Amino acid sequence: MERRTVLTAAGASLPVGLAGCVTVNFGDDGGGDDGGSDDDGPAETAATDDADDADAGGDSLQRAVAALADNNEQFESYAETVASSVEDAPTTFDDGAVTDRVERARRNLSAADAPDGVVTALSGLADAHERAGPMFVDYATGAESYSEMQRRSDRNRYETATTALFESHRAIGDVRPVADEVLDTLGGIDTGALSELSVSVAPFRDAVVELRRRADFLDVYLDGMEPFLAGMADLQTAETAMDRGSFARAERRYEAAGTHYRDAVAGFDDSRLDGGVVIPQAALDQVRCRIEALADASPTLAEAARAYERGDRTEGDRLSRQARETVSRCQQGSSTGGGNSFSLRTGAF
Repeated sequence: MERRTVLTAAGASLPVGLAGCVTVNFGDDGGGDDGGSDDDGPAETAATDDADDADAGGDSLQRAVAALADNNEQFESYAETVASSVEDAPTTFDDGAVTDRVERARRNLSAADAPDGVVTALSGLADAHERAGPMFVDYATGAESYSEMQRRSDRNRYETATTALFESHRAIGDVRPVADEVLDTLGGIDTGALSELSVSVAPFRDAVVELRRRADFLDVYLDGMEPFLAGMADLQTAETAMDRGSFARAERRYEAAGTHYRDAVAGFDDSRLDGGVVIPQAALDQVRCRIEALADASPTLAEAARAYERGDRTEGDRLSRQARETVSRCQQGSSTGGGNSFSLRTGAF
């Protein structure tokens, strides 16, 4: 009797790292020259402890500029790492350092001998930094939970992986509305007033746009992963039930798995993304094919369980083989092996 199927193993080879191959095009709303210098200088070069006391005159202005430039560098550095790989994104972001520099910039701006337009522009950038810090923390928190979701799924711990998924989804979901607020603030800054200073808006804006679009993609991705993991948990339970001869329970779990897989296919809806996020379509299509195959195989296994329940071992074995063939239809040409071997790391994400 072929009670035990290999669908759990086949499903596990589907990567949790669907976000592993995405590029971001800034288009018209990111990048560009706003008149400021792109050389922000090394972190903390001018913003030293003995510069905390604001003095009147040009030194105060330079200390404010240095503090904001250092913030720009921190935001840029994190965004560049995220652009490399969401799986390897730092899981912490030092918002405290950002806040300290914002406060330092404001103290020095209050004493700076500078045109009102310059002070207003720098104050606007400081406000944007202050608002963006917690948003970067949210993304880092989401990245940490995302990594935990991967680790648990790799170990076939699908129910606990779902808990990590919820935590990641909640944190990532907080990014977009804040990013829009930050971009609105940046849009109101007179960048021309910063043309003679060694700090600019563009690098920071690019970092915010990068993070927002990554969060948008992850939001769609996690929408698909939630029912997928639920389906894997059902499939795992069903196969255990089949091994134990609990055919009625196996049938129910197989049917539930099929429903979850159909929901997962619908969840991976890249049409919800704007044109700035570029996904490797062939890889995404392969993922959908694999999940659709699991969706098609699950009701066949439910039929097999019913056949075993009524004592028809020949029909049960036939249907089990048919289910395995269904799952294998999308595996040709993909990598093989255990764990999340089918990788979407075919591009620069």
